[in-house]
Order: sequence, then C-alpha cells, then structure tokens
Amino acid sequence: MKKAVFFVLLLSAAVSGQGFAADNSPGNRMDRTLYENCLELISLMHETACNETYASLVFGSSLSDEAGEPVAAVRNSRYDTPEAVWQPVFPETGIPLAAYLTNPPDSGNAELSPRLKNKINAALVSAVGLQLTAVESGVPGVTAANAYTGELVFTAPGVKGNSAYLFMYKDSVPVYIAVTAGKDGAVKIQGTYIFWDTAASPTLEQLCGKLSPFGIPAVTEVILP
Repeated sequence: MKKAVFFVLLLSAAVSGQGFAADNSPGNRMDRTLYENCLELISLMHETACNETYASLVFGSSLSDEAGEPVAAVRNSRYDTPEAVWQPVFPETGIPLAAYLTNPPDSGNAELSPRLKNKINAALVSAVGLQLTAVESGVPGVTAANAYTGELVFTAPGVKGNSAYLFMYKDSVPVYIAVTAGKDGAVKIQGTYIFWDTAASPTLEQLCGKLSPFGIPAVTEVILP
C-alpha cells in the first residue's frame, strides 16, 4: 500500500517533457541561461517565504505550528551565491519502475510507450525533492515545501531532456531544481526546499546515500558558468 501511495504522489507532480536523459551531461559546465533562471527562481522563492502577506494567504492568520520551524529556517537562509551545485545522475533508461509497482500487470497496458515512459520519468524526477523532504523532515517540511514550491518557464535552446540540480548554500536550506525541456527551446524549472540540518551540509557520499532510495545511483558536482 505504501508503495502505491508513494507512486501516486510522484505522478501528481508530473510535468510534460520530451525526454529523460539530459544532453547537458553531469560534470560539464551548466548552461548559463538555465543557471541564471535557477538563481532567479530561488530568489523569488525566498522572497515569497519571507512575505507575511503570502504566509497569511497560505496558512491563515499565522503560520501553523507544523510549518513554522521549516519556514523560519528558510527565512534565516541566505541565497546570494551557491556554495556548490550538485547534479543527481539518473539512469539513462529512466528510474526503475518495478520498485513502485505493488501488483505488476502481466498483460494489457503493461508495456509503456516511449512518450508515456517519458511522462512518468519526468514525474519521478520532479517529485524527488518533495519526497526527500518527506524522508528528512516529515509533515512539517512537506507542508512548508508545498507552500513555497516555485516554477519558472523560459527559453533555453541549449538545455535538452529532463534533469535536476541541488543548489547548496552555506548554513541555509538547499533547493532542489527539477528541469524539464520541451519543444522549441522551452524549459520549465520547479524548485523545492529540502529541509535537513543546515548546520552540517552532507558530504557527497552522504548525499548519494540520501538519494539512492529514489533510484539515483550517483551525484556529481556541476561547473558553474
């Protein structure tokens, strides 16, 4: 039952995409337009989290007890220049689906067409940030992350396929950015706060350990433009 619920949550974050494996391969210099828009999105997310009017619209007259601590952590964060940007290395064939199927079908619609497989994999890539927050901080973190998730759409012909980046800032709440490249150079990015202990950023090995349950075999550092 938990597997089925988990998979439904992942699919609920689906975004339309044209492919899964990113052409801007891990370890290479990040596309400048993509990088600048990621910083713009992170800035907007922080401004939103610090705005009391927005908080009142989302949470009512005051922040809920559950969301108050994570939101305070974001408000105390600084998002000037990232300390590092990490890129999860997704399998070229997509995240394995077998782990999410409680009762795998044996006929009928068991086979996935390429476009349906791409849609599902895009959903999985997009939802990793929220699921990682759920594991790390439970309901309070998910409540805050949902409230302050941000999106931007822009044009960047150099960005291909679906990918993700984890923006790390000193003593601050990191941001997971899911990237979906569409037709004619259109790109959509979605940002999600990852709530864990900001006083001790995870090492590369620890980060790999946190992401491996989601079918992500490796993480690499990105060269910034």
